[in-house]
Amino acid sequence: MDIRKQIDKFCTRRLPRLESLHDYYLGKHRILRVQKADNKPNNRLVTNYARDIVLNTTGYFMGNPVVYECEDESLKRDITDITAYNDDDAHNFSLSLDISTYGLAYELIYFDSDKKIRYAKLSPQNTFISYNNDIERTINYAVYFYDAEDEETEKVTRYANVYDDKYITAYRIDTICTLLSKEPHYCGQVPINIYVNNEYEQGDFEPVITLIDAYNTMQSESVNDFQAFADAYLHLRGAKINEEDAEEIREKRIIETDENGEINWVVKNVPDGYIENIKNRLNKDIYTTSQTINFADENFNNNDSGRALKHKLLQFENRVANTQRYYEKSLARRWEIICDMLNLLGGNYDFTSIKFVFNRNIPADLTEISTMIAQLAGTVSKRTLLAQLPFVSDVDAELEELKKESPETELFNGEGVSYE
Repeated sequence: MDIRKQIDKFCTRRLPRLESLHDYYLGKHRILRVQKADNKPNNRLVTNYARDIVLNTTGYFMGNPVVYECEDESLKRDITDITAYNDDDAHNFSLSLDISTYGLAYELIYFDSDKKIRYAKLSPQNTFISYNNDIERTINYAVYFYDAEDEETEKVTRYANVYDDKYITAYRIDTICTLLSKEPHYCGQVPINIYVNNEYEQGDFEPVITLIDAYNTMQSESVNDFQAFADAYLHLRGAKINEEDAEEIREKRIIETDENGEINWVVKNVPDGYIENIKNRLNKDIYTTSQTINFADENFNNNDSGRALKHKLLQFENRVANTQRYYEKSLARRWEIICDMLNLLGGNYDFTSIKFVFNRNIPADLTEISTMIAQLAGTVSKRTLLAQLPFVSDVDAELEELKKESPETELFNGEGVSYE
């Protein structure tokens, strides 16, 4: 494998798109590169729909932490320790930001210097994966590269780590490609994990970039037209003035003409209503086409019932649910690798025993939920009922608390109701 050639191909074919998506998220849109003649207003405004779509999606999808359920108490304790050590909630949220922006995200799973299991996010602009030509598309190897600048000489040198199923191979790439080291990683498989947004690895605002550009153009031209309107020309009919007369008119604010003279302003007729209609249509199309809820829309009322809220969120939920399917698959691979690493340390774990629970970050209709729970008490187990409450993150712990309470203070009353 020619690692230098692989990196060059990535930088030529894939990196420009990723950099463009990153720029749009930061508000560096195409409108900022538009140039006009020097004598014309050239306001270039950015309405950052890209960032709005990403943050709304990520907040809805990963605003509430992923809950890990496992019946194996020993594995459950290890999961608790590992997720706390890696700040799992923030890590998953950060991955979700990249997924929504770039259409994909990467993480590296490894043993740190204290022999503890760590996982960290890698930038999609510095990472790529090569797959085997099998039906399952298993990962053959992964590459992470970065540039480092020497503080004294200011020379920039590129470094690359290649991860296969056994080794981490490090290279320095300048005029030649130099092998620096080759060390085992003990993860059992390629330790770089990929998360994708959808089948085509497309970001959430990527399908509506042209609509965002059009809105920025309309918004900018509206301000330019207003500025041009403010710089209107004074038209004098029946009178001729020189530069001194014009200066005197500006100072004294007096204009004298003969009886046939006429004075008026020459201004551009700006169709405000037509422009606003186009902007409103573009705004609607951006959110509709990207299947994202505009939470600032006056028609979106947080006081809606749970049923009404779910109806308004239907398209948004469909898109996020598709992202969740792919995320669960990658999350399972993360814990497959981690279980292999734990087994290497003496454990005997099966990653398939871990269940992932995602809870959407939306206002909960507690009245509706409590009514449903009261109606099902005695028919459905307390474990299932407690899992419906958005403020209960650990069902097992809550069940233990219930067991300590007397029958008079139980949350759910009813004979023959099992804790399980």
